[in-house]
Amino acid sequence: MQATREQIAQMRLLSDGELYIEAQKFLQNYKPPENKQLAGLLEFSRDINDLQSFVKHQAGRKWVDSPKAHYETFYNELNKYLQKLRQQVKSPPHDLVMKGLTAKAEKDQVDFFAGWLAREFVQHLVAEAQMQTSVATNQR
Repeated sequence: MQATREQIAQMRLLSDGELYIEAQKFLQNYKPPENKQLAGLLEFSRDINDLQSFVKHQAGRKWVDSPKAHYETFYNELNKYLQKLRQQVKSPPHDLVMKGLTAKAEKDQVDFFAGWLAREFVQHLVAEAQMQTSVATNQR
């Protein structure tokens, strides 16, 4: 599937504006996992379905009684964000998915556009988390 020029322009604006700001806000509310986990997020962000499977799997792991217990909250909230993103591509103000499609065609478009935006969000999220870690390390 290919996006139109208008859709590409809209997604770039969303990425540089809304998604970047949302990634920053996300990290203000939820402590990120270690770099290895962030690398996994980047790797799986190539495909929205793979990304959601990875996030759900990580959220379902037993992090309790571990210094990594915050991972569960991080991944649960990221899963909610990805589900919301799937809905947003179909409705205003984004409206990236055409109306009147068959169920399969709609799913394909949702996967395409939500996947693109999820990948952009994850890239912003990882870059911001690594930047925050770097700043914190340099302040010590």
